[in-house]
Amino acid sequence: MSLNLFNLLMEIKFKPGLYLGKPTLIGLNHFIHGYSTKEYEIGEDNSSFIDINDFQKYVENLYGIEATAKGSFMLIQEDSKNDKEAFYKYFEILEDYLSKK
Repeated sequence: MSLNLFNLLMEIKFKPGLYLGKPTLIGLNHFIHGYSTKEYEIGEDNSSFIDINDFQKYVENLYGIEATAKGSFMLIQEDSKNDKEAFYKYFEILEDYLSKK
């Protein structure tokens, strides 16, 4: 995840309606993949600010799961009552992950 995308995610956290319509983890997942694809296609600096594989391992450890085919979004979604809760839980986990780096 690039620094540009991370900064944008922090904006989305506080104004999800502006970017996603409503705070949903599914919408956020699609946004991140679309934005990352755009960065790649136009050749923007994709230097990794957050190692996605390392974050995946962090989420797996958090839930006590070893090497799963499920992505971090799905693990968080399954542990949430609804999509809005999952949206905000994603940011809590991401911020906790970054605080330990």
